[in-house]
Amino acid sequence: MADLVRRHLTVANVIALTALVVALGGAAYAVTIAPKNSVTSKSVKNKSLKGKDVKDEKLTGADVKRNSLDGSDIDENSLAKVPRAADADTVNGHGAECPPDTVEHLGWCYDSAGNPENTLLGAMDECNEKGGNLPSLGQLRSIRNLDGIDLSDPDVHWADGAFQSPVGTNRAMTFDDANNVSSAPFAAANSYRCVYQLVR
Repeated sequence: MADLVRRHLTVANVIALTALVVALGGAAYAVTIAPKNSVTSKSVKNKSLKGKDVKDEKLTGADVKRNSLDGSDIDENSLAKVPRAADADTVNGHGAECPPDTVEHLGWCYDSAGNPENTLLGAMDECNEKGGNLPSLGQLRSIRNLDGIDLSDPDVHWADGAFQSPVGTNRAMTFDDANNVSSAPFAAANSYRCVYQLVR
């Protein structure tokens, strides 16, 4: 076998073989080390690139197919306020937060502490002056076990619900921390809490 190779080994064959090796090596080098900015979208097979192949912050919105990203792909904290949401911190120009010293529950804000005892009408006036109202029995019942609310101190609270007794006395509903519903004359002195709309 060696004799056969030696018989056919000529200077021309050696030069041709050397030229072939150099040509193939150069092509491999060209593929491995492509000139800067020479790779275009036509050079890349579809779906062959991964995130690690793209330099950070090099893709823009124009490079991403419309509606191809969802919330899990976006850091929401990096987004600015939507330009058309100039009113986003309010609702139709009205504030949307609870006043100080109140607790929010189901879209309403309740005084966190009971107010000093007052007559029914006095309690209603005080709540109105602060921009609120007396809560209904249902509202008082809904906050009875909330953190930050203690209806047991003081125990009995006025509720927004007045009626006239069979003997003609004006009375209003009351509620206590033991879930008891009762009534008292308008002139009685009871504690009260005011309730305020979250959006005012």
